[in-house]
Amino acid sequence: MIEVDSAVHHGSRADRERDRIRDEALGAAGFTVVRITECEVFTRPWAVVPRVVGAIRSGIPVSCHEKRCDSTAFLTQNVG
Repeated sequence: MIEVDSAVHHGSRADRERDRIRDEALGAAGFTVVRITECEVFTRPWAVVPRVVGAIRSGIPVSCHEKRCDSTAFLTQNVG
């Protein structure tokens, strides 16, 4: 799972703690979470692309058509 974090939604300590808990729950369910900052996307896309390609090649699901990719449903049931 590839997450793009922005300062607006990931700037506070509570936001980062929520993400940490979420990442742990997703990891326990077999997901790998790759976090990329919004700043990286806009200022260094050439550095982001290899990370995304590497994540896809290593088996991170890229389609949410598979039931196990439904992270929203998983989180609603397991994280709150």
